Amino acid sequence: MKMAGHTMGTPDLDLRGAMRLFSKIGYQGIEIRCAKDGQLDTTTADDAFLKLVREWRKETGIEITCLTSYFKDFVTERREAELAGLKQVVEIAAKLEVPMIRVYGGLDPVPEGYTLEQDWQRTASGIREIGILAKKHSIEICVETHNGSLTLSAADTVKMVEMVEMDNVGILFDYAWIYWAKMESPAEAVKLCAPYLRYVHYKDWLIDWDKGDTEQRQARLMGEGSVPWPEVFAALREVGYDGWITDEYEKYWHPALPEPADGMARNLAYVQSLLD
Repeated sequence: MKMAGHTMGTPDLDLRGAMRLFSKIGYQGIEIRCAKDGQLDTTTADDAFLKLVREWRKETGIEITCLTSYFKDFVTERREAELAGLKQVVEIAAKLEVPMIRVYGGLDPVPEGYTLEQDWQRTASGIREIGILAKKHSIEICVETHNGSLTLSAADTVKMVEMVEMDNVGILFDYAWIYWAKMESPAEAVKLCAPYLRYVHYKDWLIDWDKGDTEQRQARLMGEGSVPWPEVFAALREVGYDGWITDEYEKYWHPALPEPADGMARNLAYVQSLLD
């Protein structure tokens, strides 16, 4: 498996700074948070900036593994604008030769005025539309197992990918969310997703399900939380997964986490110990 860092872990660094830090820590790749307050705003990035990004990649030796965008409404009146935004992400990924784009699996709860069936069908057709454009550039679309979407469980994520029915649309496996939602076990989740696995996120939380939603997930360093990561990585190895695994260090959302130079380095050492 190849190791990458996520710029969610470096909210105070620009893209060049994050690439330099990740190279120093020992990551081989970088996943870029694409937002107005992220390291790459795909709505404003011009060719001059993208040229600089390519130069920074060469300077640091860091591979850009994935662009993480936040366009996700394929259902309501916002659909066309969201699809246009995602198509822009695809075009930028093509210019940067980025092989993957993270995509949300629709909206949950179901938007007012729509049925659950419409939510699923319109989401699948929207992802398919993006997948068609992405395929022209040899880019893969990775639907994430994530809360607030239709694809929280492994089973539902597989269902969505199979509805889209494109060979360049697969799964971004984020087991922390599956565990938090009390869905499938590590072995069961990995086995279900295995035919479509494209990419993996890791992060750890100390979870107390008896507390309210804002308090039940406390961000921790890898190995110091509740998520059974040894079982997850064992299951990934069992199915022969050898792609990217990315430290989605949530410093952006949880400022109290150690600074990334310390916390992400410790996470990397822990994961490497599991893989070794």
